[in-house]
Amino acid sequence: MFRSNTVFIIGAGASLEVGFPDGKKLTHQIAEKLGIEFDCLEPIKGSRYIGEAIRLHAQQQNIRNTECYINACWQIHDAMPLAKSIDTYVDAHGTDNIIKFCAKLAVSECILEAEGNSALQFNYDANTREECINLARTENAWLQPFFHLLNDGIPKENVQEIFENTSFIVFNYDRCLEHYLYHALQKYYSLNSEELITCLSKLKIFHPYGSVGSLPWQDQGLGIKFGSKPFSDTILRVAPHIQTFTEQIDTPLIKEIREIVRDAKIIVFLGFSFHDLNLKLLADQIQSKAQRVFATAYGISNTDTKIIEGDINKFCPSPSINIRNDLECSKLFDEYWRALSRT
Repeated sequence: MFRSNTVFIIGAGASLEVGFPDGKKLTHQIAEKLGIEFDCLEPIKGSRYIGEAIRLHAQQQNIRNTECYINACWQIHDAMPLAKSIDTYVDAHGTDNIIKFCAKLAVSECILEAEGNSALQFNYDANTREECINLARTENAWLQPFFHLLNDGIPKENVQEIFENTSFIVFNYDRCLEHYLYHALQKYYSLNSEELITCLSKLKIFHPYGSVGSLPWQDQGLGIKFGSKPFSDTILRVAPHIQTFTEQIDTPLIKEIREIVRDAKIIVFLGFSFHDLNLKLLADQIQSKAQRVFATAYGISNTDTKIIEGDINKFCPSPSINIRNDLECSKLFDEYWRALSRT
């Protein structure tokens, strides 16, 4: 358990370590899925599920002509090589609800596929005849050393306290963290379903841009299974949960996130890209009380790393900002294990 109030701010780079695409690869996947062509009303190119979802949406909304939706798909397809990310592209077209709708369908399909192909995917256990995940596949990801820190000094009888000083702000649409924690706690502490749900009810995790839906254990069995097949009805159900910066910036959720950042004693950035919009979302006109900041900036130049350090210092004038562009997320825990566990 962490001794001080610690906030983890998690970006796409963290999910890379369990097999998710980075922003550039995601834009390629989205472009491929939205290059939809039809033959006799059947999709023959691009995503058939998105094509069917558009048709189903038109039926539900009594829309007779779907041409504007297909045109929007191709507009996004053509623009993706120019886009830094799908998020910045959608934000640039914030008033175009059809662009937004089609982009969210594509994001939903891509993220569900990525979940199903990741190191956290479900496998069928022939002995128990149940689905399970192989936690050994996460040994090179940040999740394992993080879990070691989380459970350090916590016996089973006190497991309900494990999230006491920990909060998570996850900028990703995937559910890797909550999915992993459910299964890791179950395996490590041999908890039954009731004990797990009680423990995880104290998990403070926020997705400022939404996610591809709640997991079944979060929604009384009605949620979206991790890595669900992205059929048309599924992505149509998931898409409204995806949010953009302009949709979220003044919501109660964002105000709560800013309060959490303000009151943190330690802030840890993992795989975060430090885009201006995301930094504004975290702490617009708010000063954090954090005493220490740890951050990965893997692959970012030394020059830009200095600029990012200045950006962090504007809302968090901490005397100790440790930002490392030579460390991946998992290695940050190796480097600062005692600093994180003893502060």
